[in-house]
Amino acid sequence: LLNGGAVVVIDQDQVLSRQGLREVLLDQGVTVLWLTAGLFHQFADDLLPALRGLRYLMVGGDVLDPAVIARVLRDGAPQHLLNGYGPTEATTFSTTHEITAVGEGSIPIGKPIGNSRCYVLDARQQLLPVGAVGELYIAGDGVALGYLGQPELTAERFLPDPFNGGTMYRSGDLVSWQADGTLRYLGRADQQIKLRGFRIELGEIEARLGECPGVRDAAVIVREDAPGDKRLVAYFTGETPAIGELHERLQGVLPDYMLPSAYVRL
Repeated sequence: LLNGGAVVVIDQDQVLSRQGLREVLLDQGVTVLWLTAGLFHQFADDLLPALRGLRYLMVGGDVLDPAVIARVLRDGAPQHLLNGYGPTEATTFSTTHEITAVGEGSIPIGKPIGNSRCYVLDARQQLLPVGAVGELYIAGDGVALGYLGQPELTAERFLPDPFNGGTMYRSGDLVSWQADGTLRYLGRADQQIKLRGFRIELGEIEARLGECPGVRDAAVIVREDAPGDKRLVAYFTGETPAIGELHERLQGVLPDYMLPSAYVRL
C-alpha cells in the first residue's frame, strides 16, 4: 500500500486449489506474493507459470526444501526470490535472504532487515563469532511487548537487550553467522517443532500421554517417511488400554493439530 500497489484477496477455496490459485495470480496480474513454506512446497510445481511473472516471491515460516527451490529457480524463477525468517513475536520478518542459487546445506535465513538486530549468543548470553553455533536473539522495533496474560513466559522469552538497550526476544532457534554476514538456521534449542504451520511442544504431548493410565514412558517425534508428509508418531511403554482409547483420551486434552497420527507400543 505504501508503494501504490493493490492488495489481491484470494479466498480459501482458491488458495487450496492449485489451479484456482494459479489462475488468480495470472488473471489479477499479481507481482508480489508471500507464501508459507508449507503451501510453497505443495504448490510450487503447479504455480510455475504464475511465478515467472512475479517481481518478488517471498517464502518462509519454516525450513525451505532446497530441491523445490532449485526447481523454481530453474523453471519458474521470479525476478527476486526471498527467504523470509521471523517468529510472530518479532512481527513478522526479522531477516531476509535473496536466493539466487542453491548450494550445499540449508537455505540461509539471511541478514537482519531495517530496524531489526540479531545476536547469536551462547548459554551465558555472550556474543559468538562467525561459524559458532548459538541461540538467536532478536531485537529492534519489531519485537512484541510480550505474551498477553502470561507474565512468566514473557519474562522467560523477552529479556533486556544488554548490547543496545530495549528488549530482545529469545527465539529458541539455533543459528550461526556465515562469513558473508548471513545467518544459517540449524534447528531448535528445545523440543519445539513446527508442523503444518502450528508450533508444537513435543514435551507437552509426551506429558499428556504419560498421564494416561498404564503408560510408563512416552516419546513423541516427527516422522517424514514420505517426502513432504510429516506426522506425529507417539512411542510408549507399559500396559495400556486399546490405542483407540488412548487417542480418545488425548483428544480431550489436546487440540487436533497436536494429536499423534500413529501410536507404537514398545
